[in-house]
Amino acid sequence: MADLEGRRARLRAGGTRAAPAGAAVAESPDLIARLELDGTFSRVNDAAVRLLGWTPATLLGRRLTDLAHPDDRSIVAVRLEHAGAGAGHGQTVAFRGRRVDGGWAHLETRIEPERDTSGRVVGLSSATRDVTARRESDRRAHARLREEAALGRAAAAVARGAGAEELCAIAATEAATMLGADCGVVFTLGPGGSLRRVAAGGPEDAPAALDAPADVPLDAETPLARAFATGAPCPPLAYATLGGPIAAELARSWHAGAAAPLIADGRPVGVVGVLARDDEALEPGCESALARLAELLVAGAAHRRPAEDALVDAPTGLYTRAGLARRLEEEIARARRRGYNLCLAVVDVRPAPAALAAGDRLEAARIAGRVARASDVVARLGDGHLAWLLPECEPADAERAIARLRDALAGAGPAALRAARVEIGVCDLAHEAAPARLLERASIRAATP
Repeated sequence: MADLEGRRARLRAGGTRAAPAGAAVAESPDLIARLELDGTFSRVNDAAVRLLGWTPATLLGRRLTDLAHPDDRSIVAVRLEHAGAGAGHGQTVAFRGRRVDGGWAHLETRIEPERDTSGRVVGLSSATRDVTARRESDRRAHARLREEAALGRAAAAVARGAGAEELCAIAATEAATMLGADCGVVFTLGPGGSLRRVAAGGPEDAPAALDAPADVPLDAETPLARAFATGAPCPPLAYATLGGPIAAELARSWHAGAAAPLIADGRPVGVVGVLARDDEALEPGCESALARLAELLVAGAAHRRPAEDALVDAPTGLYTRAGLARRLEEEIARARRRGYNLCLAVVDVRPAPAALAAGDRLEAARIAGRVARASDVVARLGDGHLAWLLPECEPADAERAIARLRDALAGAGPAALRAARVEIGVCDLAHEAAPARLLERASIRAATP
């Protein structure tokens, strides 16, 4: 506290650079500030109150890193250091900022160096905005696509006639995957008046599945038993809040669970559910996705989209043309908001000299999916054509990514695929702003190497 008051006194006594001026700055929804080279606030506009609840006077003398979540302070400090060194044209950093009520807001701050007449950096200016709502919107959009992908893979298993045991195993794994849970389970009615586990799985064969219960009594106070008894989906419930020995036992390994009944001929015959160790993993309403999976498991692809409208390609788990169109619109809008570029590559895998079988083309698609970054979007367009969307990417970065894909295709898979010609066309947002035109331009460049 003494150190903070000392810094404030030095700022007042020594004078600071001029305060942000003008009605535009004063009325800006963004928190506009001037910072010393160490990140200390020397001037702050009134938006600080709206964004975080802090008054400008309270922030005077504090450092930007003081507002950051402990896990985010190092990256904020690095960005301040780079801006103070005059690196590039400024720095952008995303971090969690503390509100006056003790909560956290997701913030995005742009930091620019301020120079004197000789070009020496003498301070910093910053503009901070609350991106919590935007992040939540993005998270929900990705969750919807993740759900569609999981249901698409389950529908593909139904369509190819997978057996009951395999379908249950797929449903358990996809339940956990689409909801971000540690374990998915499928139970059916067993002898002795209890639910007996027939499948358990998780993302990438997570070992958490080994802790799933083998039997659950029908009268146990758990989401699994409740969904079966009521014939309706059960929302996420924390086991510590439920009574009875079964819930107490589950609470030792799991925080919460959710479930949906398997209904056949108008009566429950089992349940599909998820278990989570994290107290924030399962969100209210996630049981509706479980209900869709349960209906698919019992009655086939009742809610499956027509093939031409499907967002996910069932054989590969990649996006379809329709899925690409949706993601392309989202990523272009995000790139414009954040001032980033993006690239779209169209990949044409051509037979040379041997013909490519359908399995070869599927393998090429899977290889592309493995080479891509987690933030990228890979889609099957048909006839051996793939699309690869690279957000926050410049053309030079896209060329390096394409080189990795060429190497991967030449070094893996069947002989015909290794010998195939791979033509790739790239277009970035700087040359085409409309989604359809971006895809068209990249396709033309792929067709005319």
